[in-house]
Amino acid sequence: MMQRFHLLWKEHRSLLLFLSLMVLFRSVIADWNTVPTGSMKPTILEGDRILVNKMAYDIRIPFSHRSPLKRADPARGDSVIFNSAVVDKRLVERVVGLPRDRVAMVDNHLWVNGRKLGYRDDPLNLGSSDKIEDLLGIEHRVCWLGTQTRLSSFRPLTVPPDHYLQRL
Repeated sequence: MMQRFHLLWKEHRSLLLFLSLMVLFRSVIADWNTVPTGSMKPTILEGDRILVNKMAYDIRIPFSHRSPLKRADPARGDSVIFNSAVVDKRLVERVVGLPRDRVAMVDNHLWVNGRKLGYRDDPLNLGSSDKIEDLLGIEHRVCWLGTQTRLSSFRPLTVPPDHYLQRL
């Protein structure tokens, strides 16, 4: 029995080593995810696969969510991936509000710390409803819904410390 194990080990150790390193790599360094919703349209589409830098904000212990070393905090405009307990999915969203920011939405226009974000037509998609949003100096494309819904406006809120507000 032991001889058979050694023979199998000798034949397949390269494959086992590769698989072990790949699992470790995906746990600590980088991973890829499929985008589950269309909330980032037109920049990222539902079903797209995106590469995730798992070391962007901290260094984690393999196969855990424990982080002994913090490298950075998310910045305004970053696209982040997080697990949502509300919808029980991993979501991809853009950070618009940092801790202690004051954020409001008035008639589909986002306000951050008393400044109304700028919106202009997307010159690459003439005739579409896409706009270029200027998120306090960070420009990106957004899908513009000209119609008013109950989500078109919300009262100013302050992002709590150690929290971030993402664009929905």
